[in-house]
Amino acid sequence: LTLTADPPAFESDTIFKKTVEDYATQLTTAASPDVDRITSMTSEAGMFMPCMVGQLEGQFLKMFAQMAKAKTVLDIGTFTGYSALCFAEGLPADGSVVTIENDEEIAAVAKKCFDASAHASKIDLRVGNAPAILEDIASGGQKFDIVFIDADKDN
Repeated sequence: LTLTADPPAFESDTIFKKTVEDYATQLTTAASPDVDRITSMTSEAGMFMPCMVGQLEGQFLKMFAQMAKAKTVLDIGTFTGYSALCFAEGLPADGSVVTIENDEEIAAVAKKCFDASAHASKIDLRVGNAPAILEDIASGGQKFDIVFIDADKDN
């Protein structure tokens, strides 16, 4: 195995071979109707579906928040809100997710999904330049139990 500066090409938008992913999906808890709504609205809006966290990953994030007994999550790179809502579902009633999205059109879809969900009160969607928003958060002294970075993969 030779390590290179760039990862090897991968001809798929899934992490595993289809048979492995199908098997794991069959053994994973189904997404909630609120999370399913995000998938539908993302598709209806014609947005790039591979940017969205999938069912396996979403259920993992929810479980991770529960196992960590997290109360606060910072989600950088909202897209249409799948990961943020999964985290919110895994938090206690007084938990909160701050999620940051740079694109206003995409954030508008996420906001509709959040507002229609049972966990809307836990989600704080911030739209704009993530480094500037993060500076504001840091200067306010806010701390997080979990930080999930799913944005600007080129950098």
